[in-house]
Formats: sequence, C-alpha cells, structure tokens
Amino acid sequence: MFLYYLNEGQTCAMALSCCGTSQVSTLHIVAEIPTQILAVPIVFLDDLSKNQDWKIFIAQNYSFRFQELLEVIDNIAFQKMDSRLAKYLHAKVELLNTTSLSLTHQTIALELGTSREVVSRLLKQMEKQGLVALHRNRIELTDRFEHN
Repeated sequence: MFLYYLNEGQTCAMALSCCGTSQVSTLHIVAEIPTQILAVPIVFLDDLSKNQDWKIFIAQNYSFRFQELLEVIDNIAFQKMDSRLAKYLHAKVELLNTTSLSLTHQTIALELGTSREVVSRLLKQMEKQGLVALHRNRIELTDRFEHN
C-alpha cells in the first residue's frame, strides 16, 4: 500500500529505523522521476547521531512521516475510495507536474489497497463526469478535475 512520497532533502523513516537496528526493510520503494540519493554508510551513524543538525533533521523527519502515516490511516478508515482515488491522482499530478499519468488500474489498486475492479469502476465514473480521459495504461486529467 502506498504510504508517502519523498522529495528533495527528505528521507524515509523506515530506512532510518532499519539502519539503526540493523534490520532489512520490508518496504517497496519506487522512484517516480529520475532520482539521486545520498547513501550514508551505517558505520557513520554513531558519529552522525552526535551532530545537533543531524538530530534535528531526524526528529523533524520522523515527525513529518508520522503525521503522513496518520493521514493515511485516517484516509483508509474514514474516506470513501472515490475520495482516496482523487487525492491519489492529485498527488501524482503534483509530484510529476503533468496531467497525463502513465498508470495501470492494477498499480493504482495496489497502492490504494483495493481491487483493480474497484479502481476501474471509479475511473469510469470519473470519465463519465468529464474529470479524466482513460487510455491504455494512461490517465489524462482534464481541466474539470483540476477545478473539482
């Protein structure tokens, strides 16, 4: 299930947690755009943990990610799937800076924790409302979607 996006200057809280406990992460991470990462060898973590700027960075990161996860839980528990799908599409548009998304219904379903059939049905409804245009492995968001 999709948890959150990472942007420039951010880090994954799970990766930090795994490094600190010498565990292997069970998360699946996907780079949506060309990405450069900074990999800090684990042997430097003890020294970094003594640095005040690093401590602040880590604390802020954990706080931000925790808030995001609470929002994900709230969405799962209290939001209808059509609303979750619209938020998901809007987040993709913002991240990729395009209204043409190369996505399969199956990919969306996996990231939202639902079935492909549910996603397909909801996207068809959005298409009938003029919010999206559906193509093979591509979803085009219309101006009506942006203003909705």
